[in-house]
Amino acid sequence: MKEQIKNYFALNGVTLIILAFIASAYHGTLLCLATVYEVFGFNLILIIVHKGLDHFESTYYLIELLIKISISLGLIVGAGALFHWYDSIPIGVLIAMGIGVYVLAHFIGIWRIQKDIEWINHVLKEKSQDEK
Repeated sequence: MKEQIKNYFALNGVTLIILAFIASAYHGTLLCLATVYEVFGFNLILIIVHKGLDHFESTYYLIELLIKISISLGLIVGAGALFHWYDSIPIGVLIAMGIGVYVLAHFIGIWRIQKDIEWINHVLKEKSQDEK
């Protein structure tokens, strides 16, 4: 549970950083607090949906990935309509932002896995040296 909470906040951080960059590119001067809460709520829904999708398994990893990305982008488009994000950001930019967040989140996940592997290898190395 602790790891899931950390992942949720990491996803929110990445999302808000990308949103700030995009807002700057469109000469935005402020980020409404309502938008921050909308992003938090949307990311919570997205994580819950992805947890449900984790039970879906295909023999082809690429199909699983495409389904997750498609559902994520569908949710982004729906949230954009629900929260009126299209008033300030075109749909194409919103989709590109969603893909960017998805890619960055996976790179962060890969980086964490590498750190875990390094830690496990270090512990195993210490253990083998202690047994000698």
